[in-house]
Amino acid sequence: MIFIGAVIITTPQQVAMQDAIKGVEMFRKTNVPVIGHVLNMASYICSSCGAESKIRSKYQSFAEKTNTELLGEIPFDIEISDASDDGRPIVISNPDSPQVCFVTVYFD
Repeated sequence: MIFIGAVIITTPQQVAMQDAIKGVEMFRKTNVPVIGHVLNMASYICSSCGAESKIRSKYQSFAEKTNTELLGEIPFDIEISDASDDGRPIVISNPDSPQVCFVTVYFD
């Protein structure tokens, strides 16, 4: 495996973004390239109608403060939450889910 840099994963909550900013600063201080960031739980998809609602809060300030490229957004998915609670990673329990496909496309 060849190491080319770090990808920062954060959620729209302020405390998570503050931790992610510290991570970006740490990587930069140690000369590890920051490839970009992924916004996890960026939206919610209604299980009844399929409509997507964005959850952005103060996300824009994170992008500006870190000067990193947005690589993608992963919606909140109750299936991932349930699978995690049951100790079954979504990549095993539902390998064709949109979230697994996102990770495969960007990080395979």
